[in-house]
Amino acid sequence: MEKGAEALEEKNFSKAYRIFSTLADENIPEAVFALGTMYENGFGLPHDLRRALKLYIASAKRGVNEGAYRAAMILIKGDTGHKDPLLAVKLLEEAAERGHDRAQYKLGFYYQSAKHVLRDYDKSFDYYHRAAVQGNAEAQNKLGLMHAAGKGTMKNYEEAVRWLTMAAGQRHPEALYNLACMYHEGKGVKADLKKAVRLFKLAAKAYG
Repeated sequence: MEKGAEALEEKNFSKAYRIFSTLADENIPEAVFALGTMYENGFGLPHDLRRALKLYIASAKRGVNEGAYRAAMILIKGDTGHKDPLLAVKLLEEAAERGHDRAQYKLGFYYQSAKHVLRDYDKSFDYYHRAAVQGNAEAQNKLGLMHAAGKGTMKNYEEAVRWLTMAAGQRHPEALYNLACMYHEGKGVKADLKKAVRLFKLAAKAYG
């Protein structure tokens, strides 16, 4: 796998393809996934999302979380001309159970917004929390907002500030803005206009 990855990094796509193809024939799931990325991105091969999707699903069945995640995103967007949100959610759930933080975040968002699943704030909170403890800034921000709104959990401004602070520490634009609002309104923290203004400026800079 390392030699294939090195060839890919050096843009020696024909060599990378040969290496990954040989390993895929030996049932190495990471190699199957790597071939999927080459087809998805057109790295030395025709851009072929359908082929990429098949390879991602094959790798997902063998435990490659990123393969499950990428397959789910293709199925959600329907860029192959076919949407299958039910299969996408199933793949995300499998990856989430194996600890994939972006799959956990996506499921949290879907259950919160009732996209592709029925709205369930408890499940949303749980998935956000699982991703947040792994350091996912998007999830930390959403978890903070759920604590502030009392959705999926009891309303707790202090906990909201704690999670927003974690996400803001990663320069997450929305978290910086939301944390600024907490300091401006004195929710979960002592009101601090100077700190609020500083955070608002950081948020504006982060948004670009």
